[in-house]
Amino acid sequence: MRRFLKALGRGGAPAWPDHLTVRSGATAIPFDTSSAIAKSWFFPRYEKGTPHEEHILREIVEELGESDCFYDIGSNVGFFAHAVGCIAPKCRVHAFEMDPLLIAEIRRNVALNPENRCSIVQGAVWEDGGRLLSFDPVQPGNSSTNRVSTQARQAKLLCVSVRLDDYMDWSGEPPSVVKCDVEGAEVMVLRGAPGVLESVRLLMLELHPKAIASVGGSLSELCDILGNHRFSVEVITGHRNAAPSRSPVSLEEIAQMNANAMLVCRKVR
Repeated sequence: MRRFLKALGRGGAPAWPDHLTVRSGATAIPFDTSSAIAKSWFFPRYEKGTPHEEHILREIVEELGESDCFYDIGSNVGFFAHAVGCIAPKCRVHAFEMDPLLIAEIRRNVALNPENRCSIVQGAVWEDGGRLLSFDPVQPGNSSTNRVSTQARQAKLLCVSVRLDDYMDWSGEPPSVVKCDVEGAEVMVLRGAPGVLESVRLLMLELHPKAIASVGGSLSELCDILGNHRFSVEVITGHRNAAPSRSPVSLEEIAQMNANAMLVCRKVR
């Protein structure tokens, strides 16, 4: 309570700082928190400098070698893209985000890394490329909950779709690790990524079971894709908690899931 009162500025609003340094092991990761979007995302959750989903970040970084490439799909403010770039500066990073307001956040953050090797892609990763899609935040005013709408008239914001395999072929940089958090569009992303899925060793897939059908996918199709590409899967529940639970999960069990969870998908060679 005293920290909160100390942070209060004029008018009773918290006067959060314009910069925040997060630490992961020995690495200091600076973030620009000058915008209202950044302040609402970082504070008060990370005011002490603890990383967002630290166990997820650690697993991503531990899998990456110096010559590897990381795709951050649904990058939001660029936390994972920027953090990976700071911790593993020799890796190439590609951040995909459809919201221009969040693209600006990513640019400000990666600019703080003098060894930045991050490419930023504005667009919705989808089953095909060049399509005009509409989206809106599920929670009004909260860009972190942006979701593509299959009903064009229901959403107010527009973006162009990007097919992941087309982008990989164009960039010439196949990913070894992919993190995907797309608010229900998981199947649409994977439909357009058979080549990417052959390249990937580790896929961190945030699952939104109740939202998948609303954008044209199904859990059964998602399970078919994971099985066809030879992934073994573990599920992390409470993945934003300090001590989440983790256990192996079958594709049949995933097809029956109702709650959001993080799927850790590793290629079986």
